Amino acid sequence: MTRQKTALVTGGNRGIGFEICRQLAADNIKVILAARDLQKGDKAMAKLDNPLVSCIKLDVTNDADLQSLSSKLESRELVVDILVNNAGISQGIRYSILNEPRELTAQTMDINFFGALRLSQIVVPFMQKNHFGRVVNISSGHGSFSKMDKQNPGYRFSKVAMNAMTVMLADEVKNDNILVNAMTPGWVRTRLGGLNAHRNVEEGAETAVWLCLLDDDGPNGEFFKDKATFSW
Repeated sequence: MTRQKTALVTGGNRGIGFEICRQLAADNIKVILAARDLQKGDKAMAKLDNPLVSCIKLDVTNDADLQSLSSKLESRELVVDILVNNAGISQGIRYSILNEPRELTAQTMDINFFGALRLSQIVVPFMQKNHFGRVVNISSGHGSFSKMDKQNPGYRFSKVAMNAMTVMLADEVKNDNILVNAMTPGWVRTRLGGLNAHRNVEEGAETAVWLCLLDDDGPNGEFFKDKATFSW
């Protein structure tokens, strides 16, 4: 009998992350909703009202939180088959490449890129032991060279780096039945995207969920929007 799969979704308490949790649980996937604020995570879990969803405190920049997750994986208290690197911020929209403060750039990189990298470095080796895994990196069109401009540099840097990580990690695990892909949800109505965005969270989450549920012969090391390949 095939074991029920478990997904870990960072930044799962709101926006696209919350919707990814909802859709995965509706597809009979156990979901670990990860939130840096446990109270907000618990409220989100209660709102989902699905017994397949649990919640953990996980700030992807916090060493203690990351070590706690590593220990739970080592002891088999938790098993992660699907990792969704969704946690992220965008706070430099009013800045250009010549004037974004270094501290702002560094903070954005720390959460959006280094958080995803460190979490992948913890989780993926356990996937390798289990000979199965799916890693989905929530990137952005702002990280594509086809869409590059001078604004919001820290956010763009972080997504370019995430895209590079996707290709490198996919190559690392290509013989381990682990598929690693990135996707852009488009401009979605969330706290990050704003109220003027033309896509809803259901549309924004759909491709991420599709990548989470890929068959073993699915794509690896690619970038998607609306389930179609997207230019790096």
